[in-house]
Amino acid sequence: MENAVSPFKDKVSKLDPEILENDLSSSSEKTLDDCREGLSFKCVMELLVCFTGTLYPLDECCLEIVENGKLCHNMLAVDTIKRQGKLNPSKFLSRNQQIWKFCAQAVSTTQMAPSAVVF
Repeated sequence: MENAVSPFKDKVSKLDPEILENDLSSSSEKTLDDCREGLSFKCVMELLVCFTGTLYPLDECCLEIVENGKLCHNMLAVDTIKRQGKLNPSKFLSRNQQIWKFCAQAVSTTQMAPSAVVF
């Protein structure tokens, strides 16, 4: 799991989809396919429900999200915006950040160490 602060942190927090997309597409460290493989189908389905409402993922899904990393979480959000033309990018990215913060907090407060959980 990557603990380093993302070099995109300042720009991501502005929630500008164009800036976010440009910065994320320039990253060659992880590919979108790598990011997709880091989440179970069940977690992906939970995320889709969470993005469209006020619910948050369960702890198991949050652990997958955090293990996958913030860069992947953001890359997947940008990809979803591209694929779904009817989404409001600013609203969707704002919700994306809320879910990230919730999951990061849930994982840290429940002290769910990635190596201690078996999927």
